[in-house]
Amino acid sequence: MPGLLRALSYNFLAQLFGRILSFAINIYLLRVIDSNVIGIVNVRLMLMYNTILFIVREPMRKANILPGSLTQFVNIVWLSPVIASVMAVFSVALWTLLSSTTKELPLTVLFAFPLAAIIESFGEPFAVYSLTFSMNAHYAWSQCLLISLQRVFVIILLFGTALEPLYIYAYAQVMASSAYTLFHLARFWLRRPEELKNFQDFRSFFPRPELGLRPESLTALKTMMGHSVLKQMLTDGSGYVMTFTDVLSLKNQAVYDAIEKLGSLVCRLALAPLEENCAAYFRNGLQSYNARHLRRIFLDILHVAAIFGMVVTFFGVPYSKLAVSIYGGKLLTENGGIALLCIYCFYICLMAINGITECFAMVIMNDGQVATHGGFLSILAIVQFLLSWRRAKEYFNDRISICHVWPSFSTWVGLICAFLIMGLSFLFFGRDDGLTHALTHVCIGGVLLLIVTFSTVQNEPILQRMVYEPTAASYYYDD
Repeated sequence: MPGLLRALSYNFLAQLFGRILSFAINIYLLRVIDSNVIGIVNVRLMLMYNTILFIVREPMRKANILPGSLTQFVNIVWLSPVIASVMAVFSVALWTLLSSTTKELPLTVLFAFPLAAIIESFGEPFAVYSLTFSMNAHYAWSQCLLISLQRVFVIILLFGTALEPLYIYAYAQVMASSAYTLFHLARFWLRRPEELKNFQDFRSFFPRPELGLRPESLTALKTMMGHSVLKQMLTDGSGYVMTFTDVLSLKNQAVYDAIEKLGSLVCRLALAPLEENCAAYFRNGLQSYNARHLRRIFLDILHVAAIFGMVVTFFGVPYSKLAVSIYGGKLLTENGGIALLCIYCFYICLMAINGITECFAMVIMNDGQVATHGGFLSILAIVQFLLSWRRAKEYFNDRISICHVWPSFSTWVGLICAFLIMGLSFLFFGRDDGLTHALTHVCIGGVLLLIVTFSTVQNEPILQRMVYEPTAASYYYDD
């Protein structure tokens, strides 16, 4: 547990720095770049880039591919560039044939995004090494570098060249992916930390084809890849609809993407790092710890995730209007952005709980159960949570209860009271434009957040252990 908390602290700090920088640059870009260009890049082209990388990353980071020899593990993670290249060819063909907007794009712009994904896939094996062997700081700051440079290069090219915005985004994407991959190579070349003592030299980080692949690991990878395809279709389903149909204009797509980025800022800051580190922790812990230890950690993390999701929901709704106004100005406020962000705030709570249960379920399920689990993804996310919870209960012999996940009564009362006060604050101060009203509304929310945070830590035993005794691990090991 202390190792997991240390990994989360690295990830949170790195994500916080990268996301705030990216957030600030996006505020400027939304005001100076044409909304049609933003719609094309952030929805259609970035969807292709994200699809390729998700199908590569998700199986490599979550499938149980470590058992066996270290060389066979290295061989299988270096399938990443191969998978990315195949997915890139398929995606370009699909986007060219089915997306009307893509046909009108310059080939340089169209090919830049899958090329960036392929370049980035050469850094994926090093990201997997970092997660698997607890190189938490390196992994966290490499992700921060990628997030930051994707927008920093846009600003540099915007002010330093006379290129059109589409070309600026395309070149910036390739440059950021190249820098990310070179950062991994340089780090592993210059210094090999204690966590990687099983690797003899720099050459051992690369594949040796003559030793082949472990069949069981390859089967687990293929099963997880099929699951990842279904998950990606469910997660970014709206993006595919917007890309391959003309349901929304490019301007409305830009609005949707901006709200999605704003609403998911908290998810990317805290929930995504939490899921990635928990997946690696559960995978390693399944072989190292007893069931009681895992059960306590699983339930405690779920409890914290539920509290976190509810705090975001209760505090997010009253401040949706202010956040949308600051982030996107009239482009978002005049196109339904406020209502969209309010809905997204409620969705975050479910995402927080569902993500952790899925991480644990992916570790304990066999290939057949993973395939069955993936089928449910196409029906409803709630069914996914129920199935993941069922697998966890089976593993722990029904000795876990959903009641352990929910916050205490005092936390519920504090959140509801804060929500009501913030609702009144919104009615008096948040609905009117003006710096004084906005600052008053923010100050009220800030004070309430501090009160709720202090009260929650004092009334939640799990949080007390994490805050006041972060290195005390005896609780999780006692039988």
